[in-house]
Amino acid sequence: MDLSTAEGWTYKIITENSPQEPDKNLVWIGLTYLPDVPEVITLGDGGEDDLEGILQLDIYVPTGKGEKEALDITDKLRSYFTAGRRFSYSGQEVVIRNCGRTDGFIANNFFRVPVSVIWYSRLTRTIN
Repeated sequence: MDLSTAEGWTYKIITENSPQEPDKNLVWIGLTYLPDVPEVITLGDGGEDDLEGILQLDIYVPTGKGEKEALDITDKLRSYFTAGRRFSYSGQEVVIRNCGRTDGFIANNFFRVPVSVIWYSRLTRTIN
């Protein structure tokens, strides 16, 4: 999924350990994938594992520009990642459990608002 085209945004989305540097004068979104350790549900070839995790989307607004834009982005993310929404790719499905934000704070000359998208998936194991 490309959030920039999904909402018509022009915000740069930067993933963890990316060589990209954000423009210090523009709003940008940091994306971090935080999976948990899979839990074995059934054994053997074709067995299943449950996997849960968080997609962390940090909204960065240059300090002194107010919080409105960050809160508007947060509201759009919460409307997009609604509980029960499903995403499929290459035969794998992810289901959204929840999406919410925590308090914003100042970090590295940006006002940062963390938004957590909580998800789960059931993986089918193949033994070679």
